[in-house]
Amino acid sequence: MTAPTASNAPLTISVSLIVTAVTPPSIGLSTGSISFSGVRAGATPAAQKVTINNSGPGTLVGISTSTAYGTGASGWLSATLDSTSAPANLTLAAALGTLAAGTYSAAVSITAAGAANSPQAITVTLVVTSTTSPPTIAISPTTAVFSASKGGTPPAPQIIAVQNAGGGSLGALSLGTIAYGPGGTGWLLASLATASGTGTVTLSVSLGTLAAGSYSATVAVISAGVSNSPQNVTVTLTITAGAVIAVAPATVAFAASLGASPGGQVVNVTNGGGGTLSGLAVSVSYGAGATGWLSTSSLTATTAPTALTLRAVTTAVPTGSYTATVQLSAAGGLTVSIPVALVIGPAGLVVVIANWPPLATVGGIAGSVGTVQGTATAIVRTGANSFAAFSMRCPHQGTTIRVENWQSTGSAFHCPNHDALFDASGKLLPSSPQNTTNLVARTVSYTAGDTTLYVS
Repeated sequence: MTAPTASNAPLTISVSLIVTAVTPPSIGLSTGSISFSGVRAGATPAAQKVTINNSGPGTLVGISTSTAYGTGASGWLSATLDSTSAPANLTLAAALGTLAAGTYSAAVSITAAGAANSPQAITVTLVVTSTTSPPTIAISPTTAVFSASKGGTPPAPQIIAVQNAGGGSLGALSLGTIAYGPGGTGWLLASLATASGTGTVTLSVSLGTLAAGSYSATVAVISAGVSNSPQNVTVTLTITAGAVIAVAPATVAFAASLGASPGGQVVNVTNGGGGTLSGLAVSVSYGAGATGWLSTSSLTATTAPTALTLRAVTTAVPTGSYTATVQLSAAGGLTVSIPVALVIGPAGLVVVIANWPPLATVGGIAGSVGTVQGTATAIVRTGANSFAAFSMRCPHQGTTIRVENWQSTGSAFHCPNHDALFDASGKLLPSSPQNTTNLVARTVSYTAGDTTLYVS
């Protein structure tokens, strides 16, 4: 930026642009393998479901499937989606038809537009036995994996299919006592539904007060008189850290002169944990002394990220120090406290930024001179949103400081009595002919974007 008559031209404005990468969605499957069993020319095995979720950010759409068969027969497997966007359920069904006794395999490929890990495969096995073999228990899948955020919504139930992988008929099915691994207990519920020779086990979890971490349990499926009874389902539950209210800054301080109000300050609110931070609300409590001086504007949103603007309305507050606490709460009983401090000093100088007069045209110093507590005071703009203020009385003998060109130093705050020299922040210059202390600093209260600042 240049101007023909400006003594400080040119000025440079630095501009930065930060471009962040976009993380694509990811295909998540409740299981990667499914097995069916049946007796040749016997009843059709029960269909099984695989849950498809988005395990990454964004939205998982354009889900489709294709099936590839191993050696032997083909066309015996059907795969049906109930939705092309996550979450979706994939129903797999095996038809025995005229298949001979033996083992058959297929791979169902799951693809989704833009997914980072597309495609994902589900291995499907079909065991067809002759009618002369004894009954055996076959469960599919043999593992169930649950995940959730602490304090969040419990994950959806999962279903385990129980079938006869041999001949004859299975005896009555039942479930054994759930065996838990280290950590919490009682978080798993297993229920059994039976039909002739088959059954399903529905597994669901209750998060309760479980802490973040990994938990395990085993569910036994039992059939009396069957050689491979019991068969176990291994269940794992992973609880990630729940939502956490994170605020920046963590504390807020206001300072103003008597009769003046400082500018507002913005507190940024983010989720410092997992899950979703929602239902945000604000309340204020005050310490000893004045009350009602803190105004909280509405949150820009009740879900994180959001912003909270705090403003001290202090025109009627006497000099002194005051405190308040802003309580920020969220769904799930989450709270965080933001300490707020207010200091009201003696009446000082109010400067309107829009009417900023030049302190001097010497060396490009921009500022003004006013009176604070009966003493001439300089206010110098040191940056776009920063200011320095200091007494214009020389500490050496109390002479009033001038602003002028001074020999080779250029612009300087100069004491005409013994030639003490000070820089634009009131500090004694190393080249000063007179050694003394720095000029007495004043307190500047200013919030970026406000139209006024206060000096006391």
